[in-house]
Amino acid sequence: LSEGGTTDRWWSHDSSEESMDSAAAAAAEVYVRFGRQLFEIVGGPDSPLFSITPDQMPQFHDVLRGFGSTDVRMALVLARLRTAEGRSAEARAFANFGLLHLGRAVALRAELEKLSQ
Repeated sequence: LSEGGTTDRWWSHDSSEESMDSAAAAAAEVYVRFGRQLFEIVGGPDSPLFSITPDQMPQFHDVLRGFGSTDVRMALVLARLRTAEGRSAEARAFANFGLLHLGRAVALRAELEKLSQ
């Protein structure tokens, strides 16, 4: 979560309670200004999570308005979601995308392979 919506923001602090409180307050303020709206959109009944297509995966950060993850993890989430919805062709396509972008996330391979069948 960040003000710009493109990358996560990290707040610097030292080991003092005052510094940590200040960083936590700044993070909470960004959540109030940006996070609530983002989670309302992504968590609502018209969420782009329900309408994004496998062809849109290369642009999923834009489609999901900055709500992020790695390519492979988002593909796994969407494959699981489509399976639960009974949309098996899309589930397989998301799983295949995830397998193509597995990278170092080898622990996800077995489930992606199962979802791709």
